[in-house]
Amino acid sequence: MDPDTKFPKLKWAQRAECVLMTIELADCENVVVDIDELKNTLSFSATSNGQKFGFAMEMFEQIVKEESKWNTKGRNVIINVSKLDKEQEEWWPRITKEKIKNQ
Repeated sequence: MDPDTKFPKLKWAQRAECVLMTIELADCENVVVDIDELKNTLSFSATSNGQKFGFAMEMFEQIVKEESKWNTKGRNVIINVSKLDKEQEEWWPRITKEKIKNQ
């Protein structure tokens, strides 16, 4: 990732079958969301007021690209990531595979 790229403000929640992510980014343009099932990664990039924002993260468990979707609503980008194992008894303790906190 470009060193000028900032990590956007992100909130997340989950259901048994999916993870819902809300990225707070006003006036965002050039939004790109990509899901790679083989690498089990989600990447996001966008610009807001001339500043680049983005991230690439390895998800906690396997995800399904075809069932996942995203859209922009007002000041937010909403990403719905579909989990592969929808019958799992335990919900994800975090969204990333690694126990790291993004700055």
